[in-house]
Amino acid sequence: MQMDAFSKMPNEHLVIVGSYEKSKHFVRHKKYLESIKPTNVEILHWVSERELRNLYATCKGFIATAIDEDFGLTLVEAMASGKPIIAANEGGYKETVIAGETGILIDDISVDTLISAIEEISKAPDIFSKACIKRARKFDTENFVTKIKKLIEYAK
Repeated sequence: MQMDAFSKMPNEHLVIVGSYEKSKHFVRHKKYLESIKPTNVEILHWVSERELRNLYATCKGFIATAIDEDFGLTLVEAMASGKPIIAANEGGYKETVIAGETGILIDDISVDTLISAIEEISKAPDIFSKACIKRARKFDTENFVTKIKKLIEYAK
């Protein structure tokens, strides 16, 4: 879906980051993706923590089109960098993204609805920045530890 969307938006640039096992299935899938990707799409296998932080810092936003995602920690990482999210309106994405504040949640996501969301975010990605950072703080380690301790104390 993302490949199709970006093939119709040659002035935009997509970077896909993700490591994968070297199994036949993943290698075959990567070859397929490489064969269909337009020239404005870059696929990176593994990046260092520094490179990843730089990608978050310099991107316009973050796109998540997986179906039935449990949570989506990468969305929180992007929001911590002040970047808006474009995601399917389902699963764990609804737990992290606040539609209209920290990004766009899309019902019945498709190539056309994805393109519309990208165009909308591209107009002014910085308007989401403060809300994204504020939202990401709710998921930081310190908050998690505090909440777990409260739950443990409550259970005693």
